[in-house]
Amino acid sequence: MSKRSSLRRQLIAWNTLTLAVLLAVLGLATHFAAYRYALHSVDSELTERVKPPPGGPPPPRRLPDGLENSDAPGNLPNELGQEGPGSDAITPEQRGPEGPDGDPFGFGRGRPPAQGMDVRRPRVYSVDGVALQPGNTFKPFDPAALKAADEHSALVTTVTFDGEPYRVATRRLRRRLGIQSIPVVQAAYPLSDLNLATGALDRGLLALIPIGVLGAWLGATFLTRRVLGRVSKFAIAAEKMGEDDLSRRLPVDGNDEFADLAGTFNSLFSRLEEAFERQKAALEQQRRFTADASHELKTPLTVIKGTTSMALAGPRIDDRSREAFTEINQAADGMVKLVQDLLYLAKADSGALGADRQEVLAIEVLERAKASVSHLHGAPVTLGTISAEATLWGNEQELVRLFTNLLSNARRHTPESGRVQISVGIDHEVTQIVVADNGCGIAPDHLTKLGQRFFRADESRSRDDGGTGLGLAIVNEIVRIHQGTIQFQSALGKGTAVTVKLPAH
Repeated sequence: MSKRSSLRRQLIAWNTLTLAVLLAVLGLATHFAAYRYALHSVDSELTERVKPPPGGPPPPRRLPDGLENSDAPGNLPNELGQEGPGSDAITPEQRGPEGPDGDPFGFGRGRPPAQGMDVRRPRVYSVDGVALQPGNTFKPFDPAALKAADEHSALVTTVTFDGEPYRVATRRLRRRLGIQSIPVVQAAYPLSDLNLATGALDRGLLALIPIGVLGAWLGATFLTRRVLGRVSKFAIAAEKMGEDDLSRRLPVDGNDEFADLAGTFNSLFSRLEEAFERQKAALEQQRRFTADASHELKTPLTVIKGTTSMALAGPRIDDRSREAFTEINQAADGMVKLVQDLLYLAKADSGALGADRQEVLAIEVLERAKASVSHLHGAPVTLGTISAEATLWGNEQELVRLFTNLLSNARRHTPESGRVQISVGIDHEVTQIVVADNGCGIAPDHLTKLGQRFFRADESRSRDDGGTGLGLAIVNEIVRIHQGTIQFQSALGKGTAVTVKLPAH
């Protein structure tokens, strides 16, 4: 559950972060796009303002005295919108915003009068910055642009004038014969209003970002819960499946990818169920065969054992017959032990082991196991210091069989000059028993196979030592049935240590 919660939080966080970044990017894009669009509009307006007046020259009128004195006598160029001397009639429509003579170049025609000082009105200067319009005491906004401008297009610049930012368009007018100064028209637009509008837009976007992030979080939470809710249903349905109940299936809802996934898993579970049923039937048949065959072998083996024992006890048996009956008797002993082990495993497979559990003293179990292997050849068995409080929880006979098999294995593979030692430890509610020897040891590649039925680490050994290859398999089954664990540690030429952990209560 914690993993699903962690995944849910990660998805919500990443979705929210992604949408927040997207909102920030869109906000920045909106800011720059709006500013560029507004600036483009300003530039277009300024470019139109500094274009020469369209059409032909205006009606004749007298030139202002100041202009006659500042420029060479003669006619002003037509693109400036005026003629030479002899025109002194001025109509009301020709009055510029700065007075009757305030716009001799025609840039004020058709525009409303300015309120105070209109900075947006086009003004004409010489390239040196001298005003060519009477009454114009306004300094050029961008003196450097007066020299850099040309006649073909307007030069648009951004300058700071009296501490305020301005957008300035400058264009040179065509020079005609009789005019010493090169007229240059310049118009400005204050950017303060544009900056204020952009700032208001930025504040609006910043105010919307928290709302957008909150909405993104709510949407991510809803979508994540909706998606992972389907996964949770799959997990709950899968947890209810077990080895004994493979008939359950994942819920298939809708017609999306999750439905396809659930259908695919359901098909897989169906195939697994069929395979498990076939395997279960085969194992049951194998168990039944092993139990039946072992049970049927008991009677003839008993007859063989009894017959050979009677023959060997007879007074009139010759040496050759005695040798033959002895071999038959030994073979019968081996077969009897093998049949007993097979029957024991058949009981384990059928679940008949592990009954009648009780709390027993570990020292009593180990003493009985030690006595059971006392007749075998090999290293002596020694018991370490064992606390009288050390207990085991299980079937006493089965626990004795477990440690008898371990001690039998250890003695057979340890020379008489070696040692087999048992040590017991208690860890909370678990009792740990270690059976260690300093015998021949086991190869590393054989350690993982220990406990498999009929597996022998040394294939060259004969069965004359009494081994059937089922001793450790029985040990594994007893440990498993008693909810314990077993671990093998070994090194060739140094010995083997087997650690068994069993419940103490």
